[in-house]
Amino acid sequence: MTGSSRRTIVAWTLYDFANSAFSAIVYATVFPAYYANTVVGNADGRGDFWWGLVDGNHRFAAAIVRGDATILANCSGLVEELQGLRAAPSGMFK
Repeated sequence: MTGSSRRTIVAWTLYDFANSAFSAIVYATVFPAYYANTVVGNADGRGDFWWGLVDGNHRFAAAIVRGDATILANCSGLVEELQGLRAAPSGMFK
C-alpha cells in the first residue's frame, strides 16, 4: 500500500466516522426535538404525537416500497445493472 492510498483510506475513514456521528446525533435527537417543540409546538404533547405519526408512517411506507422494489428489480433483471452502477465509482480511487 502506497503512502497516498493509505492517506486516502484514512481520510475517507475519518469522513465516514464524522458523517455517521452527525447523522446519529442530528437525525435521532436534534431534529425530532426541533420538530416537536418549534415546528408543531409541544405544549400539550401534540409535537410528540405528530413526530411519532410522521416517523412511523415513513418507516412503514419505506418497508413496503423496499420490498416491492426488491421484487421488481429481481424479476426484471435490474439487479445486475444496478450492481454494476454501484461498483463503477469505486475504481476512481485506485
